[in-house]
Amino acid sequence: MRGRLQGRSVQDMPDGEIIKDNKKTLIRQLSLYGIAAVFLLSLIFFYAHFFISLSKHPTLNDIPSVYRHINVEVGEHSYQADVADTPVLRELGLSFRKGLGPEEGMLFVFEKSGVYPFWMKDMSFPIDILWLDEEGVINFIVREATPASYPHVFAPNASGRFVLEVPAGRVEKENVQIGDKIIFDRPALK
Repeated sequence: MRGRLQGRSVQDMPDGEIIKDNKKTLIRQLSLYGIAAVFLLSLIFFYAHFFISLSKHPTLNDIPSVYRHINVEVGEHSYQADVADTPVLRELGLSFRKGLGPEEGMLFVFEKSGVYPFWMKDMSFPIDILWLDEEGVINFIVREATPASYPHVFAPNASGRFVLEVPAGRVEKENVQIGDKIIFDRPALK
């Protein structure tokens, strides 16, 4: 309206000119609202499509394993454990999987003994976590660590070189205790 007034007041303008000016302003505003609505609908469609397609993608349980496997004996029970022995594999761990079978686990192998804390980031099922010293003797246990515990960090009170994750409840069921020795083929880890 300012450009059309050119120093004149609205009272000085003919009614037809005011109506035309108001129509142009209204059309411009409606056009901007229309563009904004199309943009918002596009965003909603994109994000809806993205999240729906995420649910259709395979999980890591559906993809062939990039881990080596090793047999691990915990008391009378034997587990087929994935070996996480590189920084990338240790960071990934059991994240994004649907679960573990009753005879499955993951053995984390570190280059040297130390205090290695764990958390349940990106986990979707509970687990038991066992920290082992250089000789494979259990020196710390966390039972039934749940995804809801994230971002809590589980840290052992002793140094260790290995960590074994098994399905939740196995420690109690197998009566596993601190001081028990876990048996696995160490040369296979090299």
